[in-house]
Amino acid sequence: MNRGRRAVGIPLTVVVALLAALLLAPSGGTHALWSDGKTRSLGAVSSDNIGLSARLVSAEPTLPGASRIEVQNTSASLQGSVSATPSVAPVGWDNGLAGQVAVSYAECAGGAGIGTSPVGPGERQELCVQTTAPGSGAAFLRQYAGVTVQVSSALTQTAVGVPTWSSSATVGTQHRVPFPRPTHPGDTLELANVCREPLLVGSATLSWAWPDTTGTVAQQTPAVATWAIQKRVGPDAWQGVVSGISGSARSARLSTADLLSLGSYDVRIVGYSAADPATPVVATFTVNVTSLNLLGTGLLVRCNSATGPL
Repeated sequence: MNRGRRAVGIPLTVVVALLAALLLAPSGGTHALWSDGKTRSLGAVSSDNIGLSARLVSAEPTLPGASRIEVQNTSASLQGSVSATPSVAPVGWDNGLAGQVAVSYAECAGGAGIGTSPVGPGERQELCVQTTAPGSGAAFLRQYAGVTVQVSSALTQTAVGVPTWSSSATVGTQHRVPFPRPTHPGDTLELANVCREPLLVGSATLSWAWPDTTGTVAQQTPAVATWAIQKRVGPDAWQGVVSGISGSARSARLSTADLLSLGSYDVRIVGYSAADPATPVVATFTVNVTSLNLLGTGLLVRCNSATGPL
């Protein structure tokens, strides 16, 4: 009996082993899911120095102006495509100009649109950045002269093909609208146009034009904070005698009381921009005047001559 049990037990063991092998073996579909694909993961190139290096090559300090930015794909084996997003912000006083400045980008070589040519591994590419103002001429300067804006270029490099990756950098430049010097009315410097003296007694009247030579009367000029008159007190030294003249003014009176003492003086007009009210911008001409009085009483300021440019 015992021998019979052993004879039956052997085939049962073999059957159990065969069933287990069949149950544990993967089916054809399951085996396909286990197979490895051919895509490259970002982790596989994590040591490839993937990144974007950017630096400012040159920039015009004026608005409108142009800048050149160099970008480099620092990857050792992967191509990238560069795009840029600009933002414009005022630096100090702005008067709304920053929101009106337009910025455009192009590849410097051939003027192709940015992102048209992929940047190869380790390669550099120059981007030309152009800022455009919303206007020009005297009317534009009366509104915005002296304004500085900050242009920030947010640069992004993305993968060309697989794996998917991106890198970024930011380059900033500043551009300023020039602030012209006050000048004389008319095409040529004539004493009668810049200094008029009273017939008998009183103050002389000084006149100037800004930003061009055509305006001799008051003009609304937000870009100018104030005007002032200075007199020369040394070879290279000037002293204020009349200050706080309205920015819209194009003439001002100069009395003997302003000059404080008898004698002849060179005087000039200076402007203070709303963007930089602490820095004077001197006129392109000077006027020589004489202060006259009688027994200590001021009589008049006489216009002698006008010279320029400074």
